[in-house]
Amino acid sequence: MKKYIIFPFLLSIVLLSCNRDNDETKLKAQPIKKVIAAPTPKKSTKKKVAIYRLGSFDIVLFHYAQSQLDSFYNIQTIDCGIKELPINAFVKERNRYVADTLLKYLFINKPKDAQYVLGLTEKDICTEEGNNPYWGIFGLGWQPGPACVISTKRIGKGVSNAKLKDRFAKIILHEMGHNFDLDHCTNHECLMADAEGKISNVDKEKKQLCGKCRKIIKGFL
Repeated sequence: MKKYIIFPFLLSIVLLSCNRDNDETKLKAQPIKKVIAAPTPKKSTKKKVAIYRLGSFDIVLFHYAQSQLDSFYNIQTIDCGIKELPINAFVKERNRYVADTLLKYLFINKPKDAQYVLGLTEKDICTEEGNNPYWGIFGLGWQPGPACVISTKRIGKGVSNAKLKDRFAKIILHEMGHNFDLDHCTNHECLMADAEGKISNVDKEKKQLCGKCRKIIKGFL
């Protein structure tokens, strides 16, 4: 009788031992999973240009301005919506807005996360030139500086939409070039050539910078 009692007991010990060994083998055989941390996203190094529509402005032309700036310069544009033109910039007797005052207005309203600010308007703008305090212009930008303003008033009369957009793009890129500290260029085909107030000179320019100007602002290209 004792044999039959001892034998099952010994057998159970052997089986438990085998099961324990198998469990340890399974634990040892399981692969160790590595936890890989997600990569930290790199911050954009592009300079930001905030764009305001000053008063009523064609939204299609606005988006065209964004696409031209983003593709030509190594920058990122920000749509800041519409702002009314400041009353203190208006010259009633000439029905024009003083561009210099608009630049100060834009600078005051420049978002903190933007390095530059651009204003687009359909109204006529002017600046002092020689003996004329209200000389009509296409655009004006500080050189160097964080602000520029463009008007479509003088560039679209009697021309196709394609011609208007070509002129518009050249003037925007030209004034932003001044913000990046590009001076007027002596190469008449360069985007930075001085238009001298003549739209015909804008038409002669190519929508590209000459080699000399490209070297000066290579960090923005």
